[in-house]
Amino acid sequence: AGMGTQESQATIRNSDGSTSTATVTTRDSAAEDRAIEGINRGKERRAHIASDVTSDALRENTVMPGEHVSGSVFFVRPKHFDYNYAMKNYRKGSSGITILRVPVGNYVFEFPYLLWGVMK
Repeated sequence: AGMGTQESQATIRNSDGSTSTATVTTRDSAAEDRAIEGINRGKERRAHIASDVTSDALRENTVMPGEHVSGSVFFVRPKHFDYNYAMKNYRKGSSGITILRVPVGNYVFEFPYLLWGVMK
C-alpha cells in the first residue's frame, strides 16, 4: 500500500471448492492527513531555519574605524574541497578561485573557495 492507501485481503471460496485471494486497495484519509501534516511541519522547520540564517547573515557593508558588526558569512564550498589545490591555482591567477580574507586584530584569516565548484 502506498501513502494514503490501505490494503485489505480476503480469501474467497470459489464454486468448485478452491480458494482465491483478493486484495482491495482503498484510500486511507487519516494516513493522507498525517502525511500532509508531516510535510507541512517539515516546511515550517525549514522556513524557520532559513529565517534564522538570513537574520544572522552579514550584509554588504562598510565598517569604519571604531565601529563593529557581527554575524555570519555563508558561501558555497564543494564537499571535498582541496585547500592546497585551490591555493596553487589561485597563485597562478585562476579566476575560479576566491579568497575571503578576514582581518581580526593582528591576524588575517583566509577562506579560499571555488566560485564554480571546480574540482581537481
